[in-house]
Amino acid sequence: MIFMQNIIYIVNIGQPDYGEISINSWKNWAKTNGCQVVVLDEPFGNIEPHWYKIFPFQLLDNSNINYNRVLVVDNDTLVHPNCPNFFDVVSENHIGVVLDDSNFDWTIRSTDAYHKHVFSEFDRFDTFEYFNSGFIVLSKHHKDTYDSVIDFMENNYKTLNWVQENYGVGRDQTALNFLLRKFATIQHISKRFNCQGLISKELVEPEKIQKMCFVSHYNAMPREYRYTLMKTVYNYLYE
Repeated sequence: MIFMQNIIYIVNIGQPDYGEISINSWKNWAKTNGCQVVVLDEPFGNIEPHWYKIFPFQLLDNSNINYNRVLVVDNDTLVHPNCPNFFDVVSENHIGVVLDDSNFDWTIRSTDAYHKHVFSEFDRFDTFEYFNSGFIVLSKHHKDTYDSVIDFMENNYKTLNWVQENYGVGRDQTALNFLLRKFATIQHISKRFNCQGLISKELVEPEKIQKMCFVSHYNAMPREYRYTLMKTVYNYLYE
């Protein structure tokens, strides 16, 4: 009998100082919840680091790692030690996502630009259904979905990069909002599993983060502040 385990997949290319803090928090949570953390810290192609988030299944298969469920999570996140098991929250046939409510102006501009130049034949979606790509719950059933996403990215890579370079509206996130809806069924779960835009929400004190967030996401802030805040919150949660 082959043991199938749940995986936490983190892209940490460039190994920023805050990445180690994030990985350590996920290793703590994984140990308690019987999961394995798999970190990609070396590039294997000539693509932007953001796009390595769409390769979890290829990496796991090539590494002969057996898996059932997979969480793809950003390296600027911290998980609360008592975070509920999100794999139990999301159906295996659905892709679990969390609303991105950090900046609706940016979301609208990004969606408009990508729809006009890349996804004109795809259905539009409600801005209040737009999800953040820094926390996505998958299962082995979504391998074909991600194969389709990889094919699309490779066939349209120049245009996708052109949109970011000319509009400054992100790389993988809006594309995944179009593609995952096209190839699979998504399920929105509580925003507590991906608390974003912490500064704009005035949610930076460790005590508040501990109370409010299952997973805190340190996006939409200067990199030099990210490490300091993550280290402070990590020490509060784990030490």
